[in-house]
Parts: sequence; structure tokens; C-alpha cells
Amino acid sequence: MSNEWTKKTFTLNTGAKIPAVGLGTWQSKPNEVREAVKAALLAGYRHIDTALAYGNEHEVGLGIKDSGVPREDIWITTKLDNPWHKRVEEGITSSLKDLQTDYVDLYLMHWPSSTDPDDLKKHYPDWNFVDTWRELQKLPASGRVKNIGVSNFAIKNLEILLKDESCKTVPAVNQVELHPNNPSPKLIDYCKEKGIHCTAYSCLGSTNSP
Repeated sequence: MSNEWTKKTFTLNTGAKIPAVGLGTWQSKPNEVREAVKAALLAGYRHIDTALAYGNEHEVGLGIKDSGVPREDIWITTKLDNPWHKRVEEGITSSLKDLQTDYVDLYLMHWPSSTDPDDLKKHYPDWNFVDTWRELQKLPASGRVKNIGVSNFAIKNLEILLKDESCKTVPAVNQVELHPNNPSPKLIDYCKEKGIHCTAYSCLGSTNSP
């Protein structure tokens, strides 16, 4: 039976209700993610967060299946990795295959950084995160992505995106590092003003911010 704290939700600008508490799988050890996801869902969690860059989407998918919790009762968030910015279609297809699901509830641009896959120290000179967002906006119509958003976007990034005429969809979420040592009140206020929900990761401090 779900605990009360797992039942709380926030309503996004799309009308979708995202569970307030989720299990993040960043830096999870190989072969432990599957059991962690299963245990979390059986304990009442209904939001699982992963990313292509984490390299554990397949294990996350197995953990979800092992739990026996119906897919429609689970909110899955995953993210497009930097070297895939010019390959959004390939990115979502890869994630869905590894997660063993037909759709994700939230698909985020992991960083506002379009990295050249042939040289990760370089960025595309002819492509930026606005171009990537233009491609992401096409996904909800396919039914494979219910909501789209961004991650690790500062105010300056959001301003550039929202002012661009190609931006027809306001990001539903901006997932950022938020904790007592990094509260980011200006960013939170800006997102609230624009109708963008802030999801916090590393809520008690990250590896480098204890």
C-alpha cells in the first residue's frame, strides 16, 4: 500500500500530474538498479527517474516489470544525452527499447549542450539547444512521449529558448540540482513565473556538494 508521501503530485503546465517524490538512479551501481527500482515501487514510489547517460535504462525497465506495478500507475522520466542532440528520434527510440515500454511520461533534454559525438570536448558549431528543442516538440504527437522538458537549464538558457520563435511549447519541467547548499531561489522564481515546474535532484546534496 502506498504511503501518503508517495501519493502527493504536482500539476504541470500540460495538466499532467507528476508524483512529487521519485527515485533517482544516477550513480547507481550496476546490477543494483533493478532491485532498487523494484523495492522502491513495492514501497509505494510511483516516479522513477533515469537517463540515457546513466547507462541503466535496461535495468530500470526490468525493475519496473519485476515489481508487478501496472505501467499506467508509474511515471517514468528519462533524458536525451548531449551527443544525441542531432539524433532526437534515435535517442527516444533507444530509451524506449531499453526501458521496455511504449512511452515515457517525461522526456528531458539533459543539458543545454550539443556535444559532437566524435569528439566529446567539442560542440556542434551549427546546432544548439534551441534546435534540439524544436525536435523534442514533435515527440508528444507520436504518443511515445507524454511531456517534454529540460534539465540543468539556467535562467539565461531558458530566456534564449522561450524568446525563440520556434519555441511553441513551454517546457513542462526544469530538473535541476536543488538542496540547502544550492537553493537557487532566483531560478525557482523565474520558472514559477513562466509556468515551468522545477524538479529537484540531489536534494540532500550531490557528490561534490555534501
